[in-house]
Amino acid sequence: MYSQSAIITGPNELEVGIPANFTVTFTPSTDTSLQQVATHFQWSIPNLGTGGQGQSNIKGYIKSLSENPPFKLNPTSTNTCTIPIQLGDLFNEETSDIIEVTVFYTTKGSELEYTTIATRSVIYRRVFDPNISPTAIQKCCIQPFLCVATGAKDANVFNWTVSNSVIQSGQGTNQIVIAPNATGNISVTCIASRSYAIAAYTRTTEQVINRVEPEVIIVGDDFICKGEEKTFCIKDFANLCGVTGIAWKIPNNLSIIRGDSTECITVIPSQLVPDSTTGQISVEYSFEGGCKVSDQHNYTIYSSGVPPVPSGTIYATISPEASDCHGPYIVSFQANNPYTNGITTITPRIVSFEDDPIHGQRPKRIKVCYVNLCSDTMSCTTFLLYPPAPCPPSQYLVVGNQKSIIASSLQGTSMKLEEDAITNTLANISSITSRNENITIYPNPFADNLQINLPLNFTGMIKIRDMNGNSVYDRKIMDCNQVTLDVSKIFSKGIYILTITSDQIYYITTIIKH
Repeated sequence: MYSQSAIITGPNELEVGIPANFTVTFTPSTDTSLQQVATHFQWSIPNLGTGGQGQSNIKGYIKSLSENPPFKLNPTSTNTCTIPIQLGDLFNEETSDIIEVTVFYTTKGSELEYTTIATRSVIYRRVFDPNISPTAIQKCCIQPFLCVATGAKDANVFNWTVSNSVIQSGQGTNQIVIAPNATGNISVTCIASRSYAIAAYTRTTEQVINRVEPEVIIVGDDFICKGEEKTFCIKDFANLCGVTGIAWKIPNNLSIIRGDSTECITVIPSQLVPDSTTGQISVEYSFEGGCKVSDQHNYTIYSSGVPPVPSGTIYATISPEASDCHGPYIVSFQANNPYTNGITTITPRIVSFEDDPIHGQRPKRIKVCYVNLCSDTMSCTTFLLYPPAPCPPSQYLVVGNQKSIIASSLQGTSMKLEEDAITNTLANISSITSRNENITIYPNPFADNLQINLPLNFTGMIKIRDMNGNSVYDRKIMDCNQVTLDVSKIFSKGIYILTITSDQIYYITTIIKH
């Protein structure tokens, strides 16, 4: 309303426990006909630590001006007010804030109170609890190691003490070099502070550095090819402390060609051993102080070649964690021609049907491969895995007009897939023959209607059953070769069994409701 203004001047940063002066300058309106009277100035700054939170219990404050009486402001000159502000100790929180001053005043002839607000951003210089690392060192290690304090925010002074060891260098900084004794844990204390803050403002952390067994792990492939070299090494060897000896042991079917008594060895297998021969490489490390640590690594020997095409049976056993028959299922393979000169892969190994676009009733493709790791070749067979819907009891359905079709079962049993096509049959029906006789069913999957085309005029029954064998649709047909079925009342999505029977024909197939 009037051209008055207020600004705050002072430092850009606050140190804990060190008062800093801030000045508000209020310039009245240049309209000399107005007499402006300041009633009071109100200073505010959140998160100042006025309660003395933190280890050091240093309280923050803003000097109050509430006791000052109202006074007339000179309308032709600026008016200033300076007060000290002190930042108190706080918790380990990232905090910067804004100092705000509200000038309350009235004007001549007015009973209304007006305000002008000034703000200034301030950075809090803080010290947080330091994090000390490492928390463990290798047993038997007597070599000096680096100990570091991190996360102490603006701390620039670090006072360290250690037990059962000696500080070699770095006192006063955030990292020291410790010369450890041969045995025993090490207790470390770090007091972080800030040289510009009050001396009492500190953060202290105590940490026990434990002794742990050296970790020796052999890394390398789990197979070795005849006629090829293979190298095995120790993981993170450079991080091991005080190694005095390395002893490798290998079976008779391998020969070390280089690297014995070093962190890596290169071996070659014998050409005389049979494919799929297994063995174990071992190593023992000796350390200063008498520690000894060993590790073993298993391997299998293969030769290069082209694998045969997998032949066998897929089993899908429902997982113990499954809530219903939609899965997940754990897939396995029983081979008619087991492959020993490589590995067998099953993709995917775990399947579930509950998120399928048609309520989980589309088949899953299961790919079984024999892989020769030495020639990097594979041979594969793909199977189709059909889920149950509605969930059936322990009974199998095998459909014979495809190369690989699944059978299904309830939770706790297994689903089985035969690779070779067989006569269409239902597991609980025996000695039934089938002649497809150019019968067509459209569409399949279906929604509300099914059209069936027969090769000749037909009189008999059409039945639709769920996977439990319960009848969901029956219709008698009299002397016709084409019929449309209204199956809209079959509400549940899934796989069903359709049979067409007469004195001359018995036909059975699967249909899918989506």
